[in-house]
Amino acid sequence: MIGSLISKFISLLEMALFIYILLSYIMPNHDVTKFLYRMFEPILKPIREALYKNFPQLMHIPFDFSVLILYMVIGIFRNIIIRIF
Repeated sequence: MIGSLISKFISLLEMALFIYILLSYIMPNHDVTKFLYRMFEPILKPIREALYKNFPQLMHIPFDFSVLILYMVIGIFRNIIIRIF
């Protein structure tokens, strides 16, 4: 039961992250985008900084790989939670 609840919460986080990505390109000044920015940027910023520190050539690519890293971390976390519960 707890594992299912946590898994649903993680799915909600993934969906919110996907919506944030879309809205940041379509409506960057919208209130929902700003809310999601405040929610995800504290997580994405350290990932982005670590990527740029270790792979400085990524700074010149117009794609944010920190989101992919976060999706992978969320997926790993989900798998761990499912195996535990």
